Amino acid sequence: MHNIIKINSKELHPIGIGTWGIGGFMETEKGGEEAAIEALRYSIEKGQNHIDTAEMYGNGYAEEIIGQAIKGIERDKLFIASKVHRNYGSSKDVLNATEKILKRLQIDALHMLYIHSYWEDENMDEWLEEANKAVDRGLAKSLAVSNWTTENLKWGIARSKNKIVANQITISCIKVRYRKKCKNCVRKMI
Repeated sequence: MHNIIKINSKELHPIGIGTWGIGGFMETEKGGEEAAIEALRYSIEKGQNHIDTAEMYGNGYAEEIIGQAIKGIERDKLFIASKVHRNYGSSKDVLNATEKILKRLQIDALHMLYIHSYWEDENMDEWLEEANKAVDRGLAKSLAVSNWTTENLKWGIARSKNKIVANQITISCIKVRYRKKCKNCVRKMI
């Protein structure tokens, strides 16, 4: 695998298999499951090991499809990350939400648990505290965030019990405002 990175001594491809749209977007959409499973397995066979998902992808259905796709594949070959979102409960529901994610994926622990966004109108101290509990209880091996600004990230790093190992941001080769950033990112990877 080229340009690998390590998180908690686990090697992974720096660009994950994004699963937004598998099984629907914000709502569950049935149909196409076999093609999605085939695509995921093909990617893994070709050396991809980093699967990125979220409870809001297909209203949890993406995670179910991924669970089917990874059946029979050695778990130590995979790096699976998922995200908790406020659309599925409050900060006090993080542990329960993470357990549901694990059940849908049919795994014992996530390699990385993300807080899906920084919500200005939420008590982010509580979200961070509960996500840290998920790591402490072994439901996830590491903690990450998604769509946080530099200021949000500095705040989180200063307060988090566990190290925040990643901040997933949008980089799109399709969207004009991200083209230069993506071009530079790809250039560094090659």
